[in-house]
Amino acid sequence: MKSTRLAAIGIAAVAVTSFGVLGAGCGSSSSSSDTTPATTASTPTSTTSATPSTATTVTVDLGKGSEFNMTSSVASAPAGKITFDVKNDGTMLHEMVVVPEPAGGVDALKQADGTADEANAVGEAPDIEAGATKSVTLDLKAGKYVLLCNLPGHFAGGMWTTFTVS
Repeated sequence: MKSTRLAAIGIAAVAVTSFGVLGAGCGSSSSSSDTTPATTASTPTSTTSATPSTATTVTVDLGKGSEFNMTSSVASAPAGKITFDVKNDGTMLHEMVVVPEPAGGVDALKQADGTADEANAVGEAPDIEAGATKSVTLDLKAGKYVLLCNLPGHFAGGMWTTFTVS
């Protein structure tokens, strides 16, 4: 009987702890004048970290086929939490930055130095070594986004893809 009671207390403690952890990460601005997509970026995590069961997982391959290639396993996902599992299949350092697509399309992101304007970036998986994988979970609103690598020469080399959140 005593072990049953201890097990019940342990389960309750885990539930309270889990609720507290999940509740702590759920806050966001509810200002109706905010026009940028709401995001919650996590630091890159391992596959053993707790990810909400409602998150959609999207695999993004960097440098697969050619060094400046970027592809995602799907072209769209439903609004809400999206986990991007980003794998660097190339031979050099890459990153994946998520930027809302401007009204002028991807071309409107181009800057004079060949990089993309990432001032409105909503999250990223930074500095992914060749052969490594990093994950980032974002809470994205419906809209069009550009996934891109913004290391010098990479965006100009065509390392980007579009992604739609519905």
